[in-house]
Amino acid sequence: MQVIAFVDFDNVQARAPQSSKDVEFIVEELLDKIVDIAIRTEPRISEIVVRFYGGWVDERGNFSNRALWALATLPNVRGLRQRIRILPDLAVALHSFPDDVLIGTVRYRYREGRAVQKMVDCLLSVDAIQLASQYPCGVLIVSDDDDLVPCALAIRGSSTAPCHLIRIRAAGRGLNDNLLQKNGVSLGTLRRDQGGCNV
Repeated sequence: MQVIAFVDFDNVQARAPQSSKDVEFIVEELLDKIVDIAIRTEPRISEIVVRFYGGWVDERGNFSNRALWALATLPNVRGLRQRIRILPDLAVALHSFPDDVLIGTVRYRYREGRAVQKMVDCLLSVDAIQLASQYPCGVLIVSDDDDLVPCALAIRGSSTAPCHLIRIRAAGRGLNDNLLQKNGVSLGTLRRDQGGCNV
């Protein structure tokens, strides 16, 4: 049985990674938690497709440092984890147009000394809604961003696949948690100090 996880990479970490080692640590930790959650939601699971979304391509079409670090890390984490096959992927394009890389998912504001993401939540949402019907065992949305609440609801409204919204904060802390749960979206947390990987 196969489950798919959509990970809003820059939204589920305490600080921005500064090196390839940081990215490797974050990816390893996220995968451990995703596997724990997936096993709890579907004990017969054998495979998890994990798509990582973020500011991967700048306005010139170049991969960001974080993207390069992630691309170096993902082949190393592909394989078995707690007897579950992990298939990681860096989402730089819509799943339905895999060869058409989206340019400008990260944009540098040089005067302000910062980078901002563009299109990432929308890219994740479109992929999740389109792919939910192909993964009837379950969809995991891993993000603490309320912009993805409509995505989770849309999956429940258009698919029979169970949908799980996995956030940093615990269930009951989001403005729309009652609405999500009423419509069959289960809530979980990445933080072990708030009840662990509960769904």
